Amino acid sequence: MKLSYLALKILREAVEGGGMIMVTESFEPAGGFQIHINGKPFGAGTKDSRAEAELKEAMSELERHGLVRAVSHERTIFEVTAPGYKLVDNTK
Repeated sequence: MKLSYLALKILREAVEGGGMIMVTESFEPAGGFQIHINGKPFGAGTKDSRAEAELKEAMSELERHGLVRAVSHERTIFEVTAPGYKLVDNTK
């Protein structure tokens, strides 16, 4: 499996931060698409559409490969799966 650099970085941070990822999206001026890992913003909120697209694609990539799964019906909370932990352990 080939992961983008950004997807692997998000996964590594999630594993090191307790295994949970929170995703928020706001249309407020200071908002934008944000990923929070261990209560800290990852790739701080941006209104840059290119950066937002890259973050969204990285999350989609992780989910598509079964490395994270949504645990809320709103799809705002994700957890790292066993294959996600194994991948990070094998790339250290």
